[in-house]
Amino acid sequence: MPIQPPTVWRMADAANGLTLHRHDIVWLEARSDDGIGLDPADEDVRSRVREWIAAGRPFVVRQQGAQVLRTGPVALGLPLPLDANKCRIALTAHRRMIRRVSRAPPLSDVIPHVPWHWRPPLALLRQRAEAIGIAFRVFGSAAWQTLTGLAYVTDASDIDLLWRPATPTQLADGVTILDAWQRDSGIPADGEIVFGDDDAVAWREWRERGDHAHLLVKRLDGPVMRAPCALLQMLGQSAEADRVCGAPA
Repeated sequence: MPIQPPTVWRMADAANGLTLHRHDIVWLEARSDDGIGLDPADEDVRSRVREWIAAGRPFVVRQQGAQVLRTGPVALGLPLPLDANKCRIALTAHRRMIRRVSRAPPLSDVIPHVPWHWRPPLALLRQRAEAIGIAFRVFGSAAWQTLTGLAYVTDASDIDLLWRPATPTQLADGVTILDAWQRDSGIPADGEIVFGDDDAVAWREWRERGDHAHLLVKRLDGPVMRAPCALLQMLGQSAEADRVCGAPA
């Protein structure tokens, strides 16, 4: 069974504006689909989207592009389950249709819904992360299997993790924990580190950054290139930030 939305998940208020992030989960009102845009506008796809909404299943916030304006439609994605070949549907929805918004589900909610042999290693990862103050969230196939109760995870799947470090030290410790965990567990870990409110870097790219002058940063309004120094400074001044960026004179 899919997880039930906890009461802490906030309600959307289109009149007062809506703050969204990549990987946020969105539920739409089960009413007229006049506010939904599809490209191409295929009637079979529209019917599938209509049935998905009626079943109370969610969508994911994707890169917004021109839709990033607060009053514009929201760009959403729908990755279908295994029995539909994991086909991906891109759509837009008018903000008045948004019923509820949540961040990606926490790792603790996902563990009971993944394959049995993943559960003890993921419980250990959660324990190690929480010991240093990191709260992993999950996106990708494991999150969709959790949210819908449908089959998404295969033997070839990895676990997609998202986290927001509070300090450079916590960031470094989190990468060390995750690197060791995937090596010991044999489960591939993918995902992103989020700096500040919306600047996401693939954790593998951060781990392997070396002396790279810039890294690819994914944002709600599209990708940009940023220096590791600038990203570390989002986490506050520290010895690590000074080492990378150069201590102020």
